Amino acid sequence: MAANKNTNTYKDDLSLRDLFLNIGVYTRYLWQKKWWLAFAVALGAAFFIYRDWNDPEIYEGTLSFVVNEDSGGSGGVGSILGQIGLGVSSTEAKSGRIKTLGKSRQILYRALIDSVEVDGKMDLLANHFIMGQNLHEWFAKIRPYLRDYLFEVESLEDCQNRDLRVLKLIHIKVFDRYNPLIVIDHNDDDDIFTITAKTYSNNVTLALLFNLYEVLGETYADMTTGKQKETLGELNVRADSLREELSKVEYALAQVEDRSLGIINNRDRVRTQQLQREAALLNGIYLEVLRNKETAEFLLKTGSPSFEIVDEPALPLASLETDLKISGVLGGALGLLLFGTFFVCRKAYQEIMKPEVQ
Repeated sequence: MAANKNTNTYKDDLSLRDLFLNIGVYTRYLWQKKWWLAFAVALGAAFFIYRDWNDPEIYEGTLSFVVNEDSGGSGGVGSILGQIGLGVSSTEAKSGRIKTLGKSRQILYRALIDSVEVDGKMDLLANHFIMGQNLHEWFAKIRPYLRDYLFEVESLEDCQNRDLRVLKLIHIKVFDRYNPLIVIDHNDDDDIFTITAKTYSNNVTLALLFNLYEVLGETYADMTTGKQKETLGELNVRADSLREELSKVEYALAQVEDRSLGIINNRDRVRTQQLQREAALLNGIYLEVLRNKETAEFLLKTGSPSFEIVDEPALPLASLETDLKISGVLGGALGLLLFGTFFVCRKAYQEIMKPEVQ
């Protein structure tokens, strides 16, 4: 047993010795290639610096806002559950809805298909965005027939299949998973939302921020108050219908009274009483509908959510300039790694393929 143990220890020491010897061999070999490695470092650094030097400047802006809304009783149970740690609180639900809605195609499409003035030129924001971001080059690679495409519509409803296809491509570019051009965030501590956008143009970034904010506010308000608006519309229709019915009954009652000329027979008296009862019933229902209508209008007016800007971007926007020193260091490190790996693999291959000495 002792002999086996000593043998294993000897083998381990030998393997460790071989490892350090090999490291020394490869280190000396790489040192012999130091000028090649220096060339690799210089080449990598030059390439990264040149690439970032020619990249256009990126202008980033942020718009912050709060959402004022009267939650009323709609979220009562949810709020209670949220407070005791069960379910989702109304604030979290609102935050999730707005962030998800802000990244939807519906919102971005409406924001882009809107005329804005950029650098003295009036055009759709979508066209300004395509030209500013040089998307024609990207279009040409994935859809050659879209090489010089620009929108020629006046509203989102006018968009045909090709227009919608381009809008979808823009949506993919804007909300790219790894490098999004628009980010919508929420601070739970102060309940403030932020929209951050970045493009190659000061004015396009600014227009994109404000358009997205306006469309998001309108759409969120419509979605939140949709049921109330539907109820108010039904009450308006019901009130108009009752007013017409009541007018007809009152007109019929006046005809009966005019026809009798003060001499009322039994048949006219019965008819008059019927019309009076019907008029009183319709009048009572009509007044109740009017009260409900006024209540619905008040609740809709006071309960509609509104977006309020806390801080808005102003020109000139912040420029996200690339640090060329960092680019050079990264490029040099990558070049050293690639060439070093190549020489090590080459040396290992030569060692393996070397013919054994008999």
